[in-house]
Amino acid sequence: MSSKTKIEWTDASWNPILGCSRVSEGCRHCYAEGIAGRFSQGKPSVYSGLAVMTNGHAQWTGKIVETRQLLQPLSWRRPRRVFVNSMSDLFHPGVSDELIDRIFAVMALAEQHTFQILTKRPERMLEYCYRLDTRAASVSLAMARTDWWDSPKASPCATGAIEDLINAGPLPNVWLGVSVENQAAADERIPLLLKTPAAVRFISAEPLLGPVSLAQWGEEGLECECGWRGLEGAAMRDEPDPDDYGFSCPKCGETCSHITQRTARRRPQLGNLRRRKRTPGAAHAPGLGPEPARSMQGSRRAIFL
Repeated sequence: MSSKTKIEWTDASWNPILGCSRVSEGCRHCYAEGIAGRFSQGKPSVYSGLAVMTNGHAQWTGKIVETRQLLQPLSWRRPRRVFVNSMSDLFHPGVSDELIDRIFAVMALAEQHTFQILTKRPERMLEYCYRLDTRAASVSLAMARTDWWDSPKASPCATGAIEDLINAGPLPNVWLGVSVENQAAADERIPLLLKTPAAVRFISAEPLLGPVSLAQWGEEGLECECGWRGLEGAAMRDEPDPDDYGFSCPKCGETCSHITQRTARRRPQLGNLRRRKRTPGAAHAPGLGPEPARSMQGSRRAIFL
C-alpha cells in the first residue's frame, strides 16, 4: 500500500487501519469507500469485507482492520505532513482505545513529522483527547506490545519518553481536524473541535455541499496562502457545480478549503528525557472531567484560511 498521495494539503498518507461507515451526508460520495469497494472484489486482499458493491455503488460494511503500516512513519527520515487514516476514521467506534494509543505513541516518537487527523466523529475525539494525559502509561504500554519494541531501533528509554511527551500536553506535531460539509455539520462539529485539546486545529470543508458561515468562530482572523489576512471579504463561493464550493480569498480569488487554529506549547526534547517508571494498568479517568490547563484559554491563537 503506497504512502504517496494526491491530496494537496498533505505530503503522505498513513493507514494503520482500514474501514469505516457512513455518518452523515458528506460520506455519500466518499473516495475511500469507492476504493475499498473496488479492491474488495475478486481475490482476497486487505480490503476484503470492508465494503460491498450494490448496483455499481460501494458502501462501507463497518468492518475495521489493522494493517501492517503502524510503524511506517518511524522509518521515514525526511520530515513530512502525514494524513492519518485517509482510508478510515481514527475515532470510528470500531477502533479500540488501545489501537488509538498505539497510533498516538508512534506520532509521539516520530516527532520530525506533522500528523493531520481528520474526523467526522469529534465527540469521541474530544473524549479521548481530554483524558489522554491520564492514559500516558497505557499509550507507552501499547507501543511496547508492537514488533518495534524488540527491534534494534527501539530506545531503552522510549517508555518514559512517550509518557513525558503525552503528559506535557497536546503533541505539537499532531493536528486535529473535523470535516464540515454544510452549516449543520459545522454547527455540530466545530464547537466540539474547539473544546478538544490540540496544538493545531483545522477544518476540512470538502466535500462542501452548501454554504457555511464561519463568522462565529473566526474572530481571531483569517489568512490565505497568498499572504492576505483579515476576516471581512473572505466569502463562500457558490458555483453551479457543488464540487466547486470553497472559500474565496478577496485578494487573489483563489479557492481554499482549510483553516487551522494553532496553540503555542513548549515540547520536551525526546533525546533529553530520562526513563520514567511506569505502572502497568494505570487508572483511566472514566469521564471527561474538568477542562485541563492545556486548553486554548489564554493562549495565542490564529486561524489560517
